[in-house]
Amino acid sequence: MRRVSIFGVTPGMHLARDIRGHAGELLLVKGVELHPTHLYLLHQRGCLLVDVQDGVTDDIDISETLSHHVRQKGLRAVESICAVIGDAAQSMDTTREDYVSQELQGAAFAKKTRDEKPIHQLTDAAMSIVDEILNSDAALGLNTLRMWDEYTFQHSVSTAIAGTILGRELGWSRDHLCL
Repeated sequence: MRRVSIFGVTPGMHLARDIRGHAGELLLVKGVELHPTHLYLLHQRGCLLVDVQDGVTDDIDISETLSHHVRQKGLRAVESICAVIGDAAQSMDTTREDYVSQELQGAAFAKKTRDEKPIHQLTDAAMSIVDEILNSDAALGLNTLRMWDEYTFQHSVSTAIAGTILGRELGWSRDHLCL
């Protein structure tokens, strides 16, 4: 199996793994021949990478670092937190970047968001992700991924960097970031 961008799928390629939506619903079943309509609909749903059978790498199994359950939990938590932050930011003057930054760090914004359920869901999802990664061969998986798909490897590293920066902005200590 090989992971490719939906823009790199050529006619006649077959899906090597089921594709599920954000709510866990089955979108496409393993083995289906991919057509432009499939690719358009996947793009509309934000799915930009697919695993395909190419006849050369079919014996390679790209294992997922996170289980479907934990991935869904994280996606739901991020969607919820975005809604809370959006609601809390409704009254902000967003025309000046320095003002927005000041408001987001202020006591009023903290008070509006501190006790919201999505904040706790996000924390729980992050802990689940960390636990699953600590109990897996994620580093080995990233190295294997790099050998077969540089784009996804780079995206994974960029995501880790973004998460570290976010943690730093939240004031987390180095020890907390390394957990």
